[in-house]
Amino acid sequence: MAAAAPSTDSAAAGANVQVREFLEGSPKKLLIGGKWVAARSGKTFEAINPANEEVLGLVAEGDQADVDDAVRVARKAFETGKWPSMGPHQRARYLFKIADLIPLGGYKESGFGRELGRHSIDLYTQIKSVYIKL
Repeated sequence: MAAAAPSTDSAAAGANVQVREFLEGSPKKLLIGGKWVAARSGKTFEAINPANEEVLGLVAEGDQADVDDAVRVARKAFETGKWPSMGPHQRARYLFKIADLIPLGGYKESGFGRELGRHSIDLYTQIKSVYIKL
């Protein structure tokens, strides 16, 4: 898709420095097997800021071939890596660390994007109970 040059200045207005640096530059790639790779098709699409509907940047458009690569690499890592031998508490520590490193967290007034950061992991790992009055 041919696109107009993204304007991170206006689309990312109010964003922190990490987010602005992330949005600058060439199209964002896919993270597969610990490496940033372009989509096999070479296609990209415009990522739109939902707050103001302006283009944030260009993102690699993954398709079935990219998903197959990602699943193959993830399956191998899961079966032969450290993850399956870790206990749930150690896994949770890693997930919290990853969530803390994600530059998008939605901690602005709108709260939009909270599902992308630590908040979602907090909710997912909470002990939940249901009380039914009979």
